Amino acid sequence: MKKKYALRSAIVGLLSVGLLTLSTTASEARCKGTDLRKGISAQDRAKFAQQAARIPFAEGIIWEARRGDQTIHVVGTHHSGDGRHRKVVADASKFLKNADLLMLEIRTKEIEPQWDAVFKKPGVLLRQSGPYMSQLLRKDLWEQLSLRMQLHGFSPDELNRIQPWFITGSVVHGDCDPFAWNRSKGVDARLERVARSKRVPTMSLETVEESLRSISAEPIRNQVKMLEWDMLSKAEIANATVTLRNGYFDDKLAEAMLINEAFSYRDLKVSRSEVSRLMRSRDKYILDERNKNWMPRILSRKEKRIMVAVGAAHLPGKYGVLNLLKNKGYTLTMVKR
Repeated sequence: MKKKYALRSAIVGLLSVGLLTLSTTASEARCKGTDLRKGISAQDRAKFAQQAARIPFAEGIIWEARRGDQTIHVVGTHHSGDGRHRKVVADASKFLKNADLLMLEIRTKEIEPQWDAVFKKPGVLLRQSGPYMSQLLRKDLWEQLSLRMQLHGFSPDELNRIQPWFITGSVVHGDCDPFAWNRSKGVDARLERVARSKRVPTMSLETVEESLRSISAEPIRNQVKMLEWDMLSKAEIANATVTLRNGYFDDKLAEAMLINEAFSYRDLKVSRSEVSRLMRSRDKYILDERNKNWMPRILSRKEKRIMVAVGAAHLPGKYGVLNLLKNKGYTLTMVKR
């Protein structure tokens, strides 16, 4: 039971991992990070701004997409609680109250039963063929991880075969909640409650299993390397999460993500090109591939007024939801807040 609870808790948070997953519950009250953007020079900040400007739809968390007589409002969400959510939810609700449909990554009521089904199904979280974790992870880290995960009810065989990306959620240190284990106060959940009160129908863009399979498709060696770095790095998680959270509320998420990448794993002797390569790999499977999978479901809807609410990191970029809609003939306009 302990293992199943731990797995379910982590899955709930990791389903929508998009870097924006800090909680303002008791955990966040102890999360005393520093916004990394404040510690860099004006010249460097300008360079990051220029890099962000080259990313499609780098700014804004509420957008309007129009094609013919259909309007889709895309809302970038923050999956855990924050007092500043009130304005985001209020701004989005202006459109949601008149919508014909709200599309979410996964509706709250579907997570529990779907997770129970995934837990019983082999081949989703537990890999069925090698190479296995013990063969890829540094020996001392494997031994350390084995002892730690046994406290959560994992057998050595289960740990050996489990997807490495999942274990990252169990080795991150600090007083923050970078994997959003408590999602009930996030923007997604709040918009779902607004939709219920306004009798707006809701639907999911994916299932738990689809999400997990997409994330787990990342090459195993890339997953293990990131896990290794996460276990070795002493860098302040609080600084990264505060930077990303503030970037979200400033409508400048892409810039905050670039700055966060530049500071990640600086305490390790690893090349910056390798850091960039592995972060691109992670984003491909956590963000891009899922975005592509969602598009047919969004485009198949015939309702005139739709709201799509997904983690804000899913919005920018070549394969971000906004650019994918643009490529399908929608005209995009950022909603000023």
